[in-house]
Amino acid sequence: MPKKTIKEEEITESWSVLIEGAQGRGKELLKRTEGLLKKIEAPEVFTEWKEVSPAFFKEKRTCLLVRNKKMADYIMYVSARDYGKQLSVYWYLALELPLWRKLLAKFGIFILPILPLVMFYDFLKGRGKTSPLQMSLFGLEELTAYVTTGHHAVIDASKEVSQTVGFDFTKVEQKSKGFLNIS
Repeated sequence: MPKKTIKEEEITESWSVLIEGAQGRGKELLKRTEGLLKKIEAPEVFTEWKEVSPAFFKEKRTCLLVRNKKMADYIMYVSARDYGKQLSVYWYLALELPLWRKLLAKFGIFILPILPLVMFYDFLKGRGKTSPLQMSLFGLEELTAYVTTGHHAVIDASKEVSQTVGFDFTKVEQKSKGFLNIS
């Protein structure tokens, strides 16, 4: 399983919950989430499992990634891990910058001679319109539908696991935090 790094500044939306008494059920919750997403059959949405780290040589965790082929710049990371006798469940929507922006930030003006080629590569991959302000109305609708679908799958899987351990999920805030504020 290849490792992927995620930087905190790339996180644009998030949601989390601590489920009391659900320790040891993280993998079950992630598999339920994946099953719900497959059952919905959302167009262009797919899942994959990856080891994720906040930076190189740091602690890593296995996450379920929820992706959308039309929204290649946005990746939803879903994780569930034991936290004492609780299960810590969370998802993050991360904005992965296009290659040209990463190279420009790292190498500055030295990248200018090959910048058009790198930008063309990103264009071919369907990347680059990362900001909601740059998206068309239909692009913004696609992003919202994709993230809402993932959010509801995590919520529903969390509810299912909560019921098995007697945790009252009705008191949990179900709205995400970020620019979409999904409920």
